[in-house]
Amino acid sequence: MTHPAYEAIEAAQGWLDEAGRRLSADPIAAPPVVAAEPEPEPVDVAPVQWTPAGADPFEHLIGGVLGREGGYANHPDDRGGETMWGITIGVARRNGYAGAMRAMPRAEAVRIYRAEYWERPGFVGVATLSVPLAEELFDTGINMGQSVASTFLQQALNALNRQGKDFADLKVDGDVGRATITALTAYLRLRKAEGELVLLKALNVLQGARYIALAESRAANESFAYGWLRTRVELPR
Repeated sequence: MTHPAYEAIEAAQGWLDEAGRRLSADPIAAPPVVAAEPEPEPVDVAPVQWTPAGADPFEHLIGGVLGREGGYANHPDDRGGETMWGITIGVARRNGYAGAMRAMPRAEAVRIYRAEYWERPGFVGVATLSVPLAEELFDTGINMGQSVASTFLQQALNALNRQGKDFADLKVDGDVGRATITALTAYLRLRKAEGELVLLKALNVLQGARYIALAESRAANESFAYGWLRTRVELPR
């Protein structure tokens, strides 16, 4: 009497032999070539943030910045030394403030922020195209340096120009000049409000990655890493 297990094995072998004969007699045809699907049309979605018509975007943003930065600080792990309203003593002196950091008036901080972090790096030009993007660059520039924020924008635009089909690659030099504004204009015209959200995500992702790198490269920066990621990195939905 044949064991049931042997019968099952023989049946399976017979099926495999038959399948092999069929494949030999009727080779598998090559799969049809499938054309790449076109990219979906950009979707117009609600803007992330807004500024009242006719208002100065800087005035809309500076209150939030000062609220986040707080008052006087002199953390031993902070290479910037004394800060007031988020402005380091070095930046204050470079911009003509010679008084005690603890006594810096709010109006003086606003003046320095406008000159040093808004107008000089060219973010005022970005604001004519997108206030949310300008706000992100402004905030990143305050915390990481203006040229770092500008570099993030240029890197992201280069990654999103579809190999130069939409606009030419930018020189990543940390300078938001005519070429960067032209590229951003072309990008937003093509990608619309959805593209604005994607670019905001890209800027925040680059910012977050830099915070991790800073913490890895200098142990003292771990004192600030959690707060940086908690308050500075936001991914729009």
